[in-house]
Amino acid sequence: MRTKGSVIRGVVCLMRSANFLAGYCLAFVLSGILFACAAQSRPVAPDPSGQSYADAIRQICEVDRLLAVSEEMSEFDRKRNRTDFILENTKNGDALFFVTVFRTKSPEQQAQMLKREANAQGVLDCALAKSLESETD
Repeated sequence: MRTKGSVIRGVVCLMRSANFLAGYCLAFVLSGILFACAAQSRPVAPDPSGQSYADAIRQICEVDRLLAVSEEMSEFDRKRNRTDFILENTKNGDALFFVTVFRTKSPEQQAQMLKREANAQGVLDCALAKSLESETD
C-alpha cells in the first residue's frame, strides 16, 4: 500500500520526466529549424576588387590578344609575358587561386583546366587554352 507521500513523489517524478521530454522535443524542433535555416544557400559576396571570376577567366583566355603575343617570340618569353600579365591584372581572389594552381601544371593540363573553367563561366572561346594545346604538340 502506498502512502500519500510516495504518491506525491511519484507524481513529482512523472512531472519532471514530462518536463524533460517536452524540453527534449523543443530542443529537437529548434535544432531542426536552425539547421534548415543554415542549409539555405547564401548569396555570393561581390569581390572587393570589382572583377568577377568570369571576367578574370575571360581575361586569362584572351591574354595573347591583349599582349599581342606573336609566334616569333621564344616560348620562354611568351610564357613569361603571359604569366606577368595574368599576375598583374588578375584581381579576383578566386581567380588568383586558380592561377596559382594553374601555374603548377604542364601545358597540356593547363589547357584542360582552363577549358573546364572557361566553359563553367560561360566563356565559349578560350584562345589561351587552344594555344597551350598547340604548344604541346
